[in-house]
Amino acid sequence: PVELAIRPEAVELSPGASEGAIAGTVMKATYLGNHIEYIVACELGELFVVDGRVDAPIAPDTAVSITLAERGVTLVPD
Repeated sequence: PVELAIRPEAVELSPGASEGAIAGTVMKATYLGNHIEYIVACELGELFVVDGRVDAPIAPDTAVSITLAERGVTLVPD
């Protein structure tokens, strides 16, 4: 087991299932003009996600695939 620090902008959501991704469900979506804030439930717990793609919002109760960007994810040392 490891601990990660994940920036909310580094979490990427896609509707549906994808191989190699973490499965989750959108619990809440809040449109804030230039971004959407999501709360997503998954096996890691609840994730707070900030997504700048406002042209294709994901509705609550939608199953999503969760992947992480190459930047914004850091291992936390003991």
